[in-house]
Amino acid sequence: VNYSRNIGLSLLENFNCDFITFLDDDGYFVNNNILEYALNDIQENPNTKWFIFDLVNEKDNLSNNESCGKIDYILDYLYGNKLNGDTHNFLSSEITKNKRFSTFIKNGQEWTYWIKFSDYETKHIGRKIQYHIYQDDGLTKKSQNRNLKLVLINIYFHIMVFYKRPRCVKALKKSIQNILQLPFRLIKIIFFK
Repeated sequence: VNYSRNIGLSLLENFNCDFITFLDDDGYFVNNNILEYALNDIQENPNTKWFIFDLVNEKDNLSNNESCGKIDYILDYLYGNKLNGDTHNFLSSEITKNKRFSTFIKNGQEWTYWIKFSDYETKHIGRKIQYHIYQDDGLTKKSQNRNLKLVLINIYFHIMVFYKRPRCVKALKKSIQNILQLPFRLIKIIFFK
């Protein structure tokens, strides 16, 4: 997925587009006019480089949140002070230049990619953009705790956040918590696969 996204990002740099969004094979736009509505929301906020919209997922069929305006990605979204759950993002093509997804990560790759943009102004709009379906053979439904690579990525992720924001106590606590849980997770991976 990340390799394909990176090809798309490279191709888009040659076009004159304003915003970039991603839609995977387990997601659908909620209706035919939704991009027009999103464009109106974007045009009403010309200085914003990153828009976060809600999605409807098959598990609860509910939108994540009501609009909460300007947010801080790390504190308000990543660590859940204002937003929870999956979202649909639009990024200004101006800030995505030369920024790519890690091809090492298969689950949660968006989170590590979004960190690269966490210093930009972000606006949450409670409009439902995408309907998300969890596929039986998809990465989301597969066990994430039994894979060593995913356990290590989770540790790295919170350390990366703490490196970006050294005063973020939640990132430090999560880093320490994940490191302390590592021996138990390794036992689980080795003996209970």
